Amino acid sequence: MNLHDNLIKTRQVVSTFVEDVLVDGTELGIISFSDSADMIVPMTKITDDASRQNVATKLPSKCEGATDIGSALLKSLEVLERQSTQPSDTFIVVITDGSDTTGSNMNNVVETVIEAGAVVSIIALSNGDNRGLEQLAILTGGRYYFSSFSTISALEALLDIYTLLDVEQSHSPVLIISQREFLEKSESLKGSFLLDSSLGYNTRISITYTTDKPPDGIIVSPSGRRYCSIYPEYYNDPVLRRVKFTIPALAEVGLWSYQVTNTDNSSDDVFFVVTSSSRYKDIPPLKFSGSIMVDNSTWPLLSFIVAEVIQGNQPLRNLKVKALVNRPMADPIEIELFDNGIGADIVKNDGIYSRYFTSFTISGRYSAVVEMSDKRGDMIMTGSLDGHYQVAKAYAGSVHIEHVKLPSLDTSSILVDDFPPMRITDLRVLQTSQAEGMIVLAWTAPGDDADHDRASYYNILMSHTADTLIDAMDLPIIDSKLVIQGKLDSPQPFGMREKIVLKMETYKNKNESFVFAVFAVDDSGNKGRTSNLVTVGFGYAPDVVTQEYLNDLMSDRHPDTKVAPADQKVAIASVVGLAAGLLVVTIIGTFIVHYAALRRAKQKEREFSEAKNMNTVTVGSGV
Repeated sequence: MNLHDNLIKTRQVVSTFVEDVLVDGTELGIISFSDSADMIVPMTKITDDASRQNVATKLPSKCEGATDIGSALLKSLEVLERQSTQPSDTFIVVITDGSDTTGSNMNNVVETVIEAGAVVSIIALSNGDNRGLEQLAILTGGRYYFSSFSTISALEALLDIYTLLDVEQSHSPVLIISQREFLEKSESLKGSFLLDSSLGYNTRISITYTTDKPPDGIIVSPSGRRYCSIYPEYYNDPVLRRVKFTIPALAEVGLWSYQVTNTDNSSDDVFFVVTSSSRYKDIPPLKFSGSIMVDNSTWPLLSFIVAEVIQGNQPLRNLKVKALVNRPMADPIEIELFDNGIGADIVKNDGIYSRYFTSFTISGRYSAVVEMSDKRGDMIMTGSLDGHYQVAKAYAGSVHIEHVKLPSLDTSSILVDDFPPMRITDLRVLQTSQAEGMIVLAWTAPGDDADHDRASYYNILMSHTADTLIDAMDLPIIDSKLVIQGKLDSPQPFGMREKIVLKMETYKNKNESFVFAVFAVDDSGNKGRTSNLVTVGFGYAPDVVTQEYLNDLMSDRHPDTKVAPADQKVAIASVVGLAAGLLVVTIIGTFIVHYAALRRAKQKEREFSEAKNMNTVTVGSGV
């Protein structure tokens, strides 16, 4: 794709962000830069559609080859100073497709930006990867986004940055769907999206294209109302190459369908985007966020993915959360995240879903997007419809992972499995019987590589004192003959409960204590760390019978009986999706979004990554 096409794609994304995402009251300015930086739009308050279109029409229409990122950052600080705006209350977003090639000394510029307290986030739009720019984002407390076809779109990155701002506005737009497709002549993109009962205000459907002729777009509401080019809701901007449908009043609740057909003789690169806002002012919006984290200094690498879902100040529980991880030189991999207090997840049912990531390929950039949806039967969704439910998305970040033990592109080395099963942390005693010498133990299966798949077998350690288990060089493993129920050589998949019944050689009237621990071993011989310790005292204390053991007895005797879940079910009005999926490439400008009456973002995640080149910066302020 040439520079002109890159510029068009970037203009499409920025104009969509300005016209369909930013809330009224936002102040926006545009700084265009190549070998120098110039303010082409002064700080302008967004108050209505006319002010949005005025800003969009002034986006850069041509691009130069040079890239002086330093001058753009300094110009941004200068603009904020003239506005009497504290840089420490500001987010600066830089969008670019190349490395800094000329002009200001970046080391000095970075020091100036850090001293001013401005937060700089960077959206890199190219096939390369510039770690210097990533470091700039990290040092200033911002985020780094690597936008390519296989990772994240620039619009998704802008939306993610927007959610970091503490915007307490009920009508902040939610991105319902974002889809990209390459269409040959007469080929169509078809699909559907759900508007539940909480959405419908200011609903807009945008279709961007790259051909001379606009695609034919048909939108059908749940009642069968058709929207197409002959109706007033349709608008085509031939300069931006964007078709837009603005749904009047409140959009219908239900399942909408769409069809986009390429009408040009050449192939088309199409993006389909739907945004909508809450129809109720008193319902707080749902917020979705994610992170991918790694410590490059350890081996095996310690890496995990985290997603958080809240509505107002309340966490949302019992969701199904998946992460799609893009990896270098390999297909993306999908993993499920859990809020079960096991493995990478620290606290159960706190609305934070986590999972270790161990599926590394080579040294390079890894990025993740998380998807969240309701689990039917576990979560009551009064806003959902029969047969359909809303899927929410959030960008979880991008990180450059590099380690001497990871293969690289120029080597033929093979990645060896050095990842052991995770440590078991919930070993517990369910029941004891001194008369029978019986002890029932339970724990949660740890998996193979950290918390993935299943281990190869377990070893149970037993001693009469805790010191022996803690200090012994050769740990005392029990004889498998003592196991009368359960199988140590057939572990369950990660997250499932394991139960083992032991029959100890003991005497009825003798006081005796037993201390147990357990660890898992994978098929490569990697041993997990020893679990927590549990103690059984025959004669020193009465026999133990836990409620968990009684529940097991009830289930065994009455298989059809459903035991009440330990966690209370959660009822919410609706679940709405927020995220994106657009791909844009190149911009030569800087647009600044800052919020005057807004606090600085509550969270500014610092991630380990690389960085890229930029030609667009965003600074702004809002109410």
